[in-house]
Amino acid sequence: MAQKTPDTTQLIVQTTQISYDGLALDGELSAEVFAGIDDGHVTAKTSLRYNLRVFIVNEGLLVRGKVSSALRCRCDRCLSDFDYPIENESSHFFEPPLPKTVELTLNLREDILILMPQKCLCQPDCLGICPGCGQNRNRSGCDCPTKPAGPNAWSQLDELEL
Repeated sequence: MAQKTPDTTQLIVQTTQISYDGLALDGELSAEVFAGIDDGHVTAKTSLRYNLRVFIVNEGLLVRGKVSSALRCRCDRCLSDFDYPIENESSHFFEPPLPKTVELTLNLREDILILMPQKCLCQPDCLGICPGCGQNRNRSGCDCPTKPAGPNAWSQLDELEL
């Protein structure tokens, strides 16, 4: 039977509670575990959900299961907000000797953070914002010329002979 834990900011396992068949953990860690990732482009939208099984193996601790969450991201091209769901297989091994308690919070947090997008895009073919009029080109087109009018600051580099 899975042990249901309340929404909290820490997941601590008492190693003395782990039976031969292992210990099932099913629950959530509050979105507070993602404190510090909010950079204006990415924020935690939901709590970190986990469904884990903990075993004692060769006098060490094996933790396996799934973790999931959702992030609220701002697109790097069009500045629209969108939800980014993340689900990851989690597997951790803690070397012996085992303490009486093992804190899993940071390990589960890293399982989500490792899958954060390096470039946040609302869709792979996002058209972005028009540099001329500022319209979101995913929502509506604009009549701006495709090339900006006026001199190009880089054009003199094209004239250099190498």
